[in-house]
Amino acid sequence: MEGFGIRLISSNENIPFGTLRYRAQCEENGWTDWQEQGGYAGTIDETKELLAIQIQLTGNLAKLYNVYYCTYVQGYGWLDWTCNGNTAGTFGDTFYLKAIKVKLIPKNKTGPITGKNAYIKKIGKGMLRNPCPIAVISDEFGGRVAPTAGASTNHKGRDYAAPYGAAIYAASTGTVTKVDFNYVRGNYVIIDHGNGLCTLYQHCSRINVKKGQAVFVGAKIAEVGSTGISTGPHLHFEVWVNNVPVDPRLYL
Repeated sequence: MEGFGIRLISSNENIPFGTLRYRAQCEENGWTDWQEQGGYAGTIDETKELLAIQIQLTGNLAKLYNVYYCTYVQGYGWLDWTCNGNTAGTFGDTFYLKAIKVKLIPKNKTGPITGKNAYIKKIGKGMLRNPCPIAVISDEFGGRVAPTAGASTNHKGRDYAAPYGAAIYAASTGTVTKVDFNYVRGNYVIIDHGNGLCTLYQHCSRINVKKGQAVFVGAKIAEVGSTGISTGPHLHFEVWVNNVPVDPRLYL
């Protein structure tokens, strides 16, 4: 998606004074100028994908309405709703916008529920690669409502929802230190990358490596499944530093 435009259309002559304005953040080029009434925000034939957007109202229109919007991002799916000029999308990552939803809601009516994950910034060091590129991110590290009985409310990894049997790859070069099964994790693999850094891959349907085996970054080590406590096929991916689980986004 290289650009977009929005036009307010109304047959009501008494529509409040004001307009809807918007801009886009483009890969490499940064933020475009503000546009309105169908103006194009983005690039043309430059193969510069959109990373983020901002949409806002002006004049009396802003006093009477809220504008809500959310983005569909490659690798994440639909992010949370946000509104009234806040940023939606991603920054510093290679996941691009694929679609946008926009709703104009009177201030006396309830709009979509907004959330903290409308805008996702890459904060990682880039030391690890995506362990399941085909997947959509379905849950992040941290507190949450348990999705099923027995699941943790303190999520210690990142979930990658993907089709059953999808390939799981080593996030970095290292040595397999554990291949095992338990009631919670199902089939899982742990790889030691040295300097106190380890990665864990769980809920696998199949494991293709053995304990003690050396693996290179990008090697297929397992396949997505739903073993252990799981609501459907996905990879639960953890990053440990000195045996303490940390947010995987810090290293991706």
